[in-house]
Amino acid sequence: MTLTVSQLSCTHLSAGYPGQAVLEDLTLNIPAGQITALIGANGSGKSTLLKTLAALQPTQGGSIYLNGRDISRLAPRALARQLALLPQDSNNPEGLSVRELVSLGRFPYRRHFSGLSADDQSVITLSLQQTGLLDLAQTDLGRLSGGQRQRAWIAMALAQQTGLLFLDEPTTYLDIAHQLEVLQLLRQINRDSRVTIVMVLHDLNQAVQFSDQLIALKSGHVYDSGPSYKLLTPELVRAVFGIKAVVLPHPVTGVPVCLPYAPQETVQT
Repeated sequence: MTLTVSQLSCTHLSAGYPGQAVLEDLTLNIPAGQITALIGANGSGKSTLLKTLAALQPTQGGSIYLNGRDISRLAPRALARQLALLPQDSNNPEGLSVRELVSLGRFPYRRHFSGLSADDQSVITLSLQQTGLLDLAQTDLGRLSGGQRQRAWIAMALAQQTGLLFLDEPTTYLDIAHQLEVLQLLRQINRDSRVTIVMVLHDLNQAVQFSDQLIALKSGHVYDSGPSYKLLTPELVRAVFGIKAVVLPHPVTGVPVCLPYAPQETVQT
């Protein structure tokens, strides 16, 4: 399934909460058809930026453009056909099977009170196949492992057939094996379908390994952005996270690996 490659950008974007500005005057482009990881310290604005770009958080200034159109002018159903977002904490509805959860992704395409069409069923089956869940389609969500549940939510997002997918910390609460499983799945989806993916990640090494581009945020501003393998440097880690680190090539993959070893400033006691 190849989708139209989505182009997302924002100009002079500001966002936050009543009485609290989180993002101020951001202008950036999300590379179409690539995976972009948002990195930064806690409170730097990563999740706020993700939610604002997905139109779930109101802007306080500036504009967001999806394929050349201001998203504020798009109806919610039309927008849901172009982008999907998986939040950090996805509550698992009780009593739903995997297939029933994935079918919720077809909501933007259904007419009021209409059932699932043959095309809907075909898309659902394809989404289950892409995420390796076809054999678990009738299984209750509560019986799945953490990694399987995350794949089920990703399958639901795929069923929306959007060209743009946002994920807020998709590896949260997963062990290292399931983290790699989910990130490898996202990489495969990106390569097979050219879905533009934007995700928040805390693990810098995973961010570099599984993304094409990094956007480093600091105090609500873009500190730097660019190709992942070039952007991760000791200088960036020191400036954005306030720690010292060595960055070395991985002995197997050659991808830069960050090895932190001390705070930037040692407190004397």
